[in-house]
Formats: sequence, C-alpha cells, structure tokens
Amino acid sequence: MPDPDKLTGAGSGGGRGRAVAYGSFPWQVRIALSERDPSTGTHRLRHVCSGALLSDRFVVTTARCLTAHPIFKYRVSAGDHVLGAADGREAILSVQSVYVHDLYDERTGEHDLALAKVRAAAGGTGGYFDIGQVNNMT
Repeated sequence: MPDPDKLTGAGSGGGRGRAVAYGSFPWQVRIALSERDPSTGTHRLRHVCSGALLSDRFVVTTARCLTAHPIFKYRVSAGDHVLGAADGREAILSVQSVYVHDLYDERTGEHDLALAKVRAAAGGTGGYFDIGQVNNMT
C-alpha cells in the first residue's frame, strides 16, 4: 500500500487533491485529448479525466470520459506526476479501442463504466504499473 505519510497537504492545483511522492499511485493514469495549439501549431494534451491501469493494455474509467470525442484524439498518460509538467517518465499512449458498458445511460449516468485499450503496452518502466500488481508493492 502507498504510505499515507507521504501525503504532504494541499496540492498546487487549486486545492484539487494532495501532493504525493512520485510513484505513490502507479496504476493511476491521466486521460487527455491531443489538441493542436493554434498559436504554435504544436500538439498539447488537455486533461479530461483519470483512470486505472488494469493491465499493460487496458484502462478502466467512466464512460462519459470516453464518449464525447473521436477515439483518435484520446491519449492515456502513465507516470504523469504533475499535470502540464513533463519530466520524461511519462508514457503517452494512443487509444486503440473503447468498450462502453452496454447499459450506460448518458442521461442518467447509470452504468458509467468503460475500458480503453491502448495501442502499445504501458510497460511498467516509468514508475507505473497495473493495479493487479498492488500486492507486489513493498
């Protein structure tokens, strides 16, 4: 289990959470949209939601997270510690397929569950790995 003593108080994200040591939640991923910056012409990632690695190729998240945009725009970022501050340990993965719960109701939010399959394995080398390995944490 992650050490709760590593929580250091309010994060710099406007009070949205707490700062933690890198790798404290290695199964957590960021789901973002790849967008072209009109001022520079470069691509940037815009945070949409988060998810959890179930394996090196599958992420579980909410259906509403993955149904608003075309699939080719989504990216999964594993090992992302601070939003908007790349440190070289991140793996940015394209989404290959999305599987939305058959009974998902966009209006009511019932059965708000989806799986995203990424094109390449997350690999577990940047301080991130799937939730199935939690029992192996020391």
